[in-house]
Amino acid sequence: MKRISVFGVGHVGKAILEALNRGQKLEVIGYDPAKPEYSNLSEAVDASVWFVCTPTPQRSDGHLSID
Repeated sequence: MKRISVFGVGHVGKAILEALNRGQKLEVIGYDPAKPEYSNLSEAVDASVWFVCTPTPQRSDGHLSID
């Protein structure tokens, strides 16, 4: 069985994690040090494919900063 890891389980990472878990014959591991339910780094690094989902920078008013 293929193992896929999603590093960063925020808005984007969680959507990827849920989509890959839907009806697929994959082992999908989430890792996010800020979330205890996704804290097993040793399983996450042992995957064939990694998705790295990092936070999008925000301005002080909360809008996205894509400059």
